[in-house]
Amino acid sequence: MNTTVRAYTGEKDYMRIRAFLIDTFSLYQRPFNWRIDRWNFCRHFVVPVHAYYNNRDELRMWEKTVGIWENEDGAIVGVVHSENEEPGEAWVQIHPDYTFLYDDMVTYIEAHLADRDGDLRYVKLYVNSGCELEQIVDARGYRKLGGGTTTLEYTIGDVPASELPEGFVIKSVRDEDDVDRRRRAKAIAFGAHYAPSDWPPASVYREMQRAPDYRED
Repeated sequence: MNTTVRAYTGEKDYMRIRAFLIDTFSLYQRPFNWRIDRWNFCRHFVVPVHAYYNNRDELRMWEKTVGIWENEDGAIVGVVHSENEEPGEAWVQIHPDYTFLYDDMVTYIEAHLADRDGDLRYVKLYVNSGCELEQIVDARGYRKLGGGTTTLEYTIGDVPASELPEGFVIKSVRDEDDVDRRRRAKAIAFGAHYAPSDWPPASVYREMQRAPDYRED
């Protein structure tokens, strides 16, 4: 199967990759690639929040990390990218029929996504345990670190009636869209590690609400 690789070219590719993640989720029948919620959050929250903190064009910098593989029909079959969190980080999204691309993808990552200091290159590549990619990076001399990401699943049967403590009420954003209170609640939820002057501005939360899959309710 012939494939070609090219750079990301903007919002059209953003939506095409979103469709690719939807299609491959149905093929894997489990979380293997990113889900669309994380793809949305990366582009519409992580990127703008770092643009605010760093005062630079983070969107353009993030877009430069995205490489796209297409088959002979022009369909996306693989993607590499960062999450705009750490220099040198890399994620791989792959169609299950095209895992033979793993080696080429790692080569692309090392050339385009690595953090550099002279001749030294550093890559922090996130790999699903037990997949072919793990064997490839092991053969290349990558060192396995602790931690990583975890996917949790909880099956909901009968939904119990909610019993909130006195004085608490659940509202949807559609009922009350107070972005300033929302950013305050998020900061406190993370242990108030940041001073109020470091909290993301309301504009970042507005950008997140512009994500294609955001639902106010």
